[in-house]
Amino acid sequence: MDHLELIVPSIELKEKIVQYKEEHFRFGDMQVHGSGGLAYFDDFDEWLKHINEISADTSVFFTRRISDGKLIGCIKIHHSLTEQLQSGGHIAYGVRPSERKKGYGTRQLALCLEYAKSIELDQVIIACDKSNEASAKTAINCGGILINEYMEDGVLKQHYSIDLMTTNIIFVRHAQSVYGEDDRNRPLSEAGLKDREIILDTLKDKKIDAFLSSPYKRSMDTIKPASEHFGMDIITDERLRERKAGSYEEGLLEKRWQDFSFAEEGGECLDSVQKRNIEALADILDKYKGKTIVIGTHGTALSSILHHYTNDFGVKDFLRIVNWMPYIVELRFNDNDLIELIELAHVDKG
Repeated sequence: MDHLELIVPSIELKEKIVQYKEEHFRFGDMQVHGSGGLAYFDDFDEWLKHINEISADTSVFFTRRISDGKLIGCIKIHHSLTEQLQSGGHIAYGVRPSERKKGYGTRQLALCLEYAKSIELDQVIIACDKSNEASAKTAINCGGILINEYMEDGVLKQHYSIDLMTTNIIFVRHAQSVYGEDDRNRPLSEAGLKDREIILDTLKDKKIDAFLSSPYKRSMDTIKPASEHFGMDIITDERLRERKAGSYEEGLLEKRWQDFSFAEEGGECLDSVQKRNIEALADILDKYKGKTIVIGTHGTALSSILHHYTNDFGVKDFLRIVNWMPYIVELRFNDNDLIELIELAHVDKG
């Protein structure tokens, strides 16, 4: 994945910025979104002077691709919202025409959100035309929630809110695996290897900050293509492992869910599974506050977590998802409190 960096406009970038502006005009764009009015200045020096004059209240950045130095997009953030700025929101952004539909918009906004945190913003509002599906998708990929629709000059617009204190945990229950006695090292089946495509498709345009996993091979292998796409290593935590299974007898599944302290001979009770997984999750929420984290997990381990936050999650809910491999579900937290659960995707292998 090509990495981007935020850079402040300067006289040294004049040639590249002018080329960036001209590409928009050739494409038929009348504005250069996120640039602080670049399209309306014939003189580069006058625009640069304007950017410097507003810098106390508004920051303007270009995003530069590190591999070749090309300017990919630009983004503007107001440090606060005055009454005059309410309809336009905190952040405006754009990507040069030749680099659109490549996921750069999401990565650019993610960088700007980190800057927003550095200037102590807890929340940002993003405005876009309802017809601008790409802009709305960029906001949603970074955790944006639609909060308002309104008419302005005959155009239907939307406001998306991004809570910078929200921590997003995306659990990925492993894809189909090959059953065997060595539970820790069970590989994915051929179908499971292919089904990993849905995980990359679901995550590729999102802002992801880290990949964690159970140390079991099937969980790590399930999220490996996605972690490689983002250029990130997978961090394992022993506490996220699956329940140790014992003897298999009819009726034991229901009995375990009725009594979390019950364990079949040689097996582990759900109370034990839940306690260690919740302990690990609490540490993750503390360490990665305000971030978006992917966790490779298991059917029973994940179900014990869901039961912890929604007590009505029981054996029927477990059986609903037992054949979903993989199963991708996002949990959004404010500190340690669950505020939203979103099922993103699954493959039913039943």
